Amino acid sequence: MKENIVIREYRPEDLEQVIEIVRDIQRHEGSLYDRMLPPEAIGDWYVEKQLQDCAVTGGAILVAETNGRVAGYASLMVEVSSEEDRDEIDYLFAYVPELGVAQAMRGKGIGTALLAACEERARRAGRKWIRLSVLAANGDAHRLYSRLGYDPHIVTLEKRLD
Repeated sequence: MKENIVIREYRPEDLEQVIEIVRDIQRHEGSLYDRMLPPEAIGDWYVEKQLQDCAVTGGAILVAETNGRVAGYASLMVEVSSEEDRDEIDYLFAYVPELGVAQAMRGKGIGTALLAACEERARRAGRKWIRLSVLAANGDAHRLYSRLGYDPHIVTLEKRLD
């Protein structure tokens, strides 16, 4: 069933609902990756850090609201520089460091709507590229991002040293 989704900027009264979603993601990703913070460690500080990072880069946290509740959120950084990549020319790109959808709302178009809003804001800011990151083991997220046209850019490989 298609939800009536409203995408808007984060407001302070969204804090607790966004924290709930982040904790939900921590639970899910913690089952895939053994170095995630425990869900209960996520608090106001987490959202405040996202707000600061977004503000510094001309971005924002966007929320997806359905039936008066926050169903998902995305952090968007609009002016990220490639200057740290020593082998590339310097250019700006947009980056979505966080995207989360409440578990009960997954599969209803929330993530798609949030990414579309992020892409539109990035285009309006003159960006030609937008990036995001995803855990390698998070197959559902990979399928969504691939379906929406996201391709691997740089793949970080890891080996456990015992």
